[in-house]
Amino acid sequence: MDPHLGTFPILSYVISRLPSFSRIKLTFKFRVLLKQTVDKVCEIVKKQLVVEGFGTFTGSEGETYCGSWSSDRKQGYGQKRYANEDFYEGLWKRNVQEGEGRYVWVNGNEYYEEWRNKVICGRGTLIWANGNRYEGQWENGVPKGQGVFTWPDGSCYVGCWNKDLKVHQLDGTFYRGIISLLL
Repeated sequence: MDPHLGTFPILSYVISRLPSFSRIKLTFKFRVLLKQTVDKVCEIVKKQLVVEGFGTFTGSEGETYCGSWSSDRKQGYGQKRYANEDFYEGLWKRNVQEGEGRYVWVNGNEYYEEWRNKVICGRGTLIWANGNRYEGQWENGVPKGQGVFTWPDGSCYVGCWNKDLKVHQLDGTFYRGIISLLL
């Protein structure tokens, strides 16, 4: 008896009584038809299943998301640990970071506050593992506009920034830190 037809005993019996050439041909056709039918049913079921509410997802690369879902998308509050061990917790909208959230890189750097369409944007703070800190305006993932950069010794620069923390015209004020004054 063909193991693929075991769940269809009558059909399996009929096929087993046919001459071997016909049996092989019919069995092959039935397997193809059965596979196509199963594939189609799986496709229909997959289209109809929609994740809603609260749940945990583990991806094939090892990333995990635990949080709110709506229409198969991350929506609302959730926490995601990426395969490289980076971590995000905060608000999601249509599967991307949107609104307030905190991202911690595996190297110890941390950003918190505003996200727009999965990009750091608006008001936010980035704290480096070495103690440097930038607090201010961001645009498309880079500091842009008013902000304060503070070094670990307490020194800081207050002014206008333009990409990659480079000072856009030294129109701000530099304040020496307490540690610098003691040296």
